Amino acid sequence: MLFSGTLLLLISAPVTQALGKTITIQESFDETCDALSNHQDTANWELPVWQWGGDINGGVSPENVNCRKDPELGGVLQLFSHGDKYVGNGPIGTSHNGKAIVGSANWIGWKNVGYKHDCEPYCDVQRVGASVRSKQAFTSVTVEAMIKPCPQFGAASTMFLYSYDEETCGDPAQPGIRNKCSTAYTKQCCINANCTIDPNGKVADVCRGTWVKNKEIDLEIPSSLQRGLKSVDPSLISFENARMNSVTAFPWSYKHHTKCGVVNPCESDNFVDTGVNQADGKFHKYTIVWDGVNSVEVFVDNVHKQTITGKQFVPTVDLANGDKALQIILAAWFPNAWAGSPEFSTCVTEVSSVNITGTVA
Repeated sequence: MLFSGTLLLLISAPVTQALGKTITIQESFDETCDALSNHQDTANWELPVWQWGGDINGGVSPENVNCRKDPELGGVLQLFSHGDKYVGNGPIGTSHNGKAIVGSANWIGWKNVGYKHDCEPYCDVQRVGASVRSKQAFTSVTVEAMIKPCPQFGAASTMFLYSYDEETCGDPAQPGIRNKCSTAYTKQCCINANCTIDPNGKVADVCRGTWVKNKEIDLEIPSSLQRGLKSVDPSLISFENARMNSVTAFPWSYKHHTKCGVVNPCESDNFVDTGVNQADGKFHKYTIVWDGVNSVEVFVDNVHKQTITGKQFVPTVDLANGDKALQIILAAWFPNAWAGSPEFSTCVTEVSSVNITGTVA
């Protein structure tokens, strides 16, 4: 049995830290609707400003988080996304380094070369999404959410578990030195325990001085079922398809062209046909069950769709070695072409409820 106790949190009740305990969060957004409409954090959720997915989007902004009152559902969380036809006044997007988007400098490298977009003069406000992130972090969890995805191609409606950290050892600008690294870093990155950084990143320290401890479990809609160039072919992208992936470490490929570790890959990519149009205007139940050991199960409308197993692909959290527990994130964001091209002004992803049961960090 993974859990040694139980702490029940009522709807919208503040979360408390309780190591080794099970907590249950039942969030209907009824009591938090006013705060979310004012773009404010709540007892269970924070509204981050951050960016991921490469320099082809403006990240997520709290200003795109809202809430509406529904006569049947009560409070409904709204995550707005502003596409390539948006010409409003904001919010301003940010790049991965946290700086505000200026001009079109961050709009290169779109993977679907057949799609051209001149963002001027609205580059700073286009491709900006929204996100809420749980204040509580987990070492294992079951999370289910009732979500109505944005029905426009180009924006991904996403529920994922996430933690991010980096460990460095040595200096890539000074290769050829046999560095003494931590036991965990050496095991992950150094062939035959040799942590010498090689300029080509092919021998010794394959992480080249930076081990990216990106732990992630994703459920994202829409998608193609194909890989490579076919994954960004608009004719193959469908709202019947979803990405159900997991990551235990990430290659710093856009910086050092590294591997994720001595044993790689460290990512399980799974493109799944759900059999049902997820953009049919209805709320669908999405469930991720992560045991924190070696298994991830994904369900859509209570139907099992994907199993991921194995320590190479399933995140684990070793708090004694400094690992970070995973937070739960709901988001509407703009990936690089694999969700299609965002030829729209504004789209909204809605969440009517979230139920979480998991082990706290």
